[in-house]
Amino acid sequence: MKHQHLISVSGINVEVVRKDIKNLHVGVYPPEGRVRVAAPLLLDDDAVRLAVISKLSWIKRQKAHFQGQPRQSKRDYVPRESIISSVRRYLLNIKEQSGPAHVEIRRSNTIGSVCAVRSRRSTP
Repeated sequence: MKHQHLISVSGINVEVVRKDIKNLHVGVYPPEGRVRVAAPLLLDDDAVRLAVISKLSWIKRQKAHFQGQPRQSKRDYVPRESIISSVRRYLLNIKEQSGPAHVEIRRSNTIGSVCAVRSRRSTP
């Protein structure tokens, strides 16, 4: 049985997952550097906090490493763009409408992609 909750250690949010295990495991995951601790069921939060504090310099190095890695930019598909799939070339036809997004092959050379319309909020 798993139990999950969040704790904050030195300004870093740590996801604590309690499992039926013997040892404590600390992990930092890309792309944002999310910190997760898998802890035994009987270990209390103070012991988890001490373990995270002892690994704090390693956690910060891992987070800095992930933030320094180049990320792939968000793709922007353009109508009539060529897409190669299964060694065939298709032309993309984009249509925006409400509802879930899906892709369908129309004719032998066109992929029809229906994108869900999302409200755009301005960010300050």
